[in-house]
Amino acid sequence: MWPCLRIWNDILQRRFESIDGISVIWQVVLPKNMRKEFLCTCMSVHGGMTGGHLACKKTAASIQARAYWPTWSTNLDNFLRQCLPCTQYHRGPAPKKAYLRTPVVGEPWFRVSIDITGPHPRSSNSNMYILTLVDHFTKWAKAIPLRNHTAPTVARALITGSGHLDSYSDRAPEFESELMKLLEIQKLRTTA
Repeated sequence: MWPCLRIWNDILQRRFESIDGISVIWQVVLPKNMRKEFLCTCMSVHGGMTGGHLACKKTAASIQARAYWPTWSTNLDNFLRQCLPCTQYHRGPAPKKAYLRTPVVGEPWFRVSIDITGPHPRSSNSNMYILTLVDHFTKWAKAIPLRNHTAPTVARALITGSGHLDSYSDRAPEFESELMKLLEIQKLRTTA
């Protein structure tokens, strides 16, 4: 490590080069008796007004911008484990998320997403609900006015309004009825 060290104004410093090689920082090499005090001062960077308790990575970057000692990483981990707000609100690793996949569709109106909105103000034809359909192939949206949202009304609107084969919808009763099965509408359910 000798080539990376220098004494400047009676202070021992270590040359730290970023991974990309663009920036060079001269870190103060802290003696053992000053490390705890330095960590307490750095915790204002971690948890102060602008800190936000941003975990180990960001706090480590702020330490690396200022100082160095051989066990700094271990000391930082131990210090962060003692940070009360971090220990109270730490929820563990983020849950695994499935990748979003675009459903494969071969032709227009083969698969649509459906939902019902309303009640809306009553129209001149006494309609209060809207059945919305969005085609997955063309992204075409269609709105069908309904007087009510019972299963027979929705089924009739689907037959006359779209003629599709597959549908995505929530688990509303009008979409879960036996009538939908009799019409051989294949359902792909979403979460409630």
